[in-house]
Amino acid sequence: MYDGTIVVLYQRPGLNGDAYYTCKANYGLNVQVNFCYKLQVFPPILILYQQIGNVPSNLRIIDFSHGHTGSCHDACAFEFTAAHKFPDWFFEDGEFAWVDSAYPCTPQTIPIHKEPASAIPWNAIFDSYVAQLHVQSEHTMGALKGRFQCLHGLWLPINSKNDHVAACHWVTIAIILHNLIIDVEGTASAAHFADLHTHQEEEEDRGPTHAGMAQTMPDGEVKHEMLIDELMEYRRVRDEMNNQD
Repeated sequence: MYDGTIVVLYQRPGLNGDAYYTCKANYGLNVQVNFCYKLQVFPPILILYQQIGNVPSNLRIIDFSHGHTGSCHDACAFEFTAAHKFPDWFFEDGEFAWVDSAYPCTPQTIPIHKEPASAIPWNAIFDSYVAQLHVQSEHTMGALKGRFQCLHGLWLPINSKNDHVAACHWVTIAIILHNLIIDVEGTASAAHFADLHTHQEEEEDRGPTHAGMAQTMPDGEVKHEMLIDELMEYRRVRDEMNNQD
């Protein structure tokens, strides 16, 4: 799953300050984070839906990008992740990443639906399953920000390009230390911080798309519909089995 978060700055940057302004009425940096689930999909895809909601994430961050300001749309920032630039490194045999509705629909990124499509009953069921996975994303963000308080309000003035790079280094170091601590202490320690920290997610769709942003791909829509069909078939078979019992 990929998700975006804002690393808040303690004051308005002196260099291009308006570009750092976020939808939460503060100033910050857009950080894209990816973490992985311990599950297998394809084949069979039904395994995924049987495990949704109860398969734990190891909370390790396996891909990230930063450097964009807080006003940057998540879909635009995502284009600078390694998974987008080099998808063969991350995805094989039909693998993909879950994302929220701010991201484009491609064979490698499967989002939840926007209105009015989200009002269709089977789409709403699909989105509710994916929302359960999104809780794990909140835990990962919570573990990272809960352990490193500097990510709640980075006390670093940004008045030059070098200052901006230095702020990004703080984020990089926090992510590296986050993974190292999990390797040493395990996920229990990170889960403790995740429970204590309530991460308030940014708006799902933070601004309109533009011409330079990745657009929805026909192949992505085909895969999206296939996943929905698989889920509905799984629910039908499950209900039949329950009725027989």
